[in-house]
Amino acid sequence: AGALLSLGALRIGGHDILVPGLWQTVLPGSSDLVATSLQHAALYKMYFPAQSLMKTLKVLPVMLIGTCLQNRTYSRLDYVEGFLLSCLVAFFVWDFQFQMEMEREEHSSLK
Repeated sequence: AGALLSLGALRIGGHDILVPGLWQTVLPGSSDLVATSLQHAALYKMYFPAQSLMKTLKVLPVMLIGTCLQNRTYSRLDYVEGFLLSCLVAFFVWDFQFQMEMEREEHSSLK
């Protein structure tokens, strides 16, 4: 509904809907669509603390897309820090999920 409203507003304002170079927005738009879809699919299977921490893992893809589009430059140290941060968060979330499963199994075996 919002897209239709925007198209109507552009039409009423006398602006062009399709402009030259619009196709260049496909790469960032599609990567965002895929990332958002995967993120929402994963959120249904995770605990809230893990959900919050997993948002940190978007650092490396954002850096890589910025480099590919040539509108950002990062040093090797930035990439190392992003990779290290991603690894530590992934381990923490994995350990958190593992501990929660162990506690759930312990609790169910006590009954």
